[in-house]
Amino acid sequence: MSQRATKKFTVAEFDDEYVWLKLREGEKRGLQFAIPLDNGCQDELESLNEGEKITATLESMNERNTAWQCVEIQREEEE
Repeated sequence: MSQRATKKFTVAEFDDEYVWLKLREGEKRGLQFAIPLDNGCQDELESLNEGEKITATLESMNERNTAWQCVEIQREEEE
């Protein structure tokens, strides 16, 4: 059974296959997640910039919750 999580992230960096998101809240704050650019939300992920703050809903791709795919991205307004 897959698990969904909605969390606040900062876009850390991009490489050829992934966007790296850095968790901004919770007990694992600072932990980075690699989200495949071709696995859900592709257009939204590719339009992000490094340092941008977002809220993302992710869905686990395996039982151990070690791989995630994007379900939804919401950009946060600059203060």
